[in-house]
Amino acid sequence: MKEKIILIVGVIAFAIILVLASEAMKNSEINNLENDNEIENQNFNANENSNTEESKVVYANENTFEAEVLNSDKVVLVDFYADWCYPCRMLAPTLEKIARENTDIKVVKVNVDENETLAIEYGATAIPLMVIIENGQEKNRLSGALPESEILQAINIQ
Repeated sequence: MKEKIILIVGVIAFAIILVLASEAMKNSEINNLENDNEIENQNFNANENSNTEESKVVYANENTFEAEVLNSDKVVLVDFYADWCYPCRMLAPTLEKIARENTDIKVVKVNVDENETLAIEYGATAIPLMVIIENGQEKNRLSGALPESEILQAINIQ
């Protein structure tokens, strides 16, 4: 009987230690994320203020999507995004760079919160979602905050 009680107390103590360690890790991760967000916001604001080049990225909505994307004479990289989405914000400078450096590619951003019909039509259930459209037809799709090289490789597969 004594051994059973000691075993039960040991299991309970172990469970408490696991819960406390888990909470400590969560708090550490939250602090790290807050610090990362603070740094990212500072970098984002610094880039925003120092960037004197005009953006080459086009914003489309349900009224302009056909003209900007489907009727484009270029390959179009459509970025389905949301302002609150951290990976979308991380991807934004990469898309700006692609738009500036590749005149044969048109980069178009569509806010899923403001254009729900387009988001549903293109199956944007997870963002960021990039859909590559050529001659009005979908050719490829990518998801996540990917590096420039992967995005360009997916576009050139056409």
